[in-house]
Amino acid sequence: MPSTNGHAPQWAILYARVSTDEQAKSGYSLAQQMEALREYAAREGYEVLEEVVDPGQSGASLERPGMDRVRDLVAASGSPWCWRRTGTGLLGSPPITTS
Repeated sequence: MPSTNGHAPQWAILYARVSTDEQAKSGYSLAQQMEALREYAAREGYEVLEEVVDPGQSGASLERPGMDRVRDLVAASGSPWCWRRTGTGLLGSPPITTS
C-alpha cells in the first residue's frame, strides 16, 4: 500500500457514530462515514486493524459499546495512540516513531 504520509504504513482503528437510530438509517449514515474513513486511511497509508461503529449512541457519554471496544484495542496494543477527526469520524493510530 503506498503511503503519502512519508513514513512506513501505520496501523489504524476506524470509528464512526451516529446519535439516533434515524441517523443510522438515513442522513450521513455509518456506511458513508466508514467509507470516507477507509478512503482517508488508504490515501495516508494506514493499515486498518478494525472498524468500529456505534449506531444510535449519544456523543454526550464516552460509555458506549463501540468506544469501549476502541479502548480495549488501544489498551491491548500497549502503545499510546493519536486520534484524528476526519470530519466524518475518528481515525486512531499509534504515534509515528523514528529510529
